Amino acid sequence: MTVLVTDVVERTEAFEGWHAHGTLVLEWFLAHQGVPPKRRRPLLDKAIRGRFADWHKPDPEVLADVARRVAAAAEEAMRRS
Repeated sequence: MTVLVTDVVERTEAFEGWHAHGTLVLEWFLAHQGVPPKRRRPLLDKAIRGRFADWHKPDPEVLADVARRVAAAAEEAMRRS
């Protein structure tokens, strides 16, 4: 998942709103993993929690932590569905 966000950062050059694109890509990833639609955005909001900002590339540590949180949330969502 970190590669997905890193690709978005590189392609958008971390310009304004890049994190919205990154969140959308992660939402598509969750959809592909079978996470139900109503659970995707809340899971991402909880995992990201304002850690991505306009005009700034996220630190590798932040990306790794967000990826872990998204993965854990996706696993939990799949168990509950």
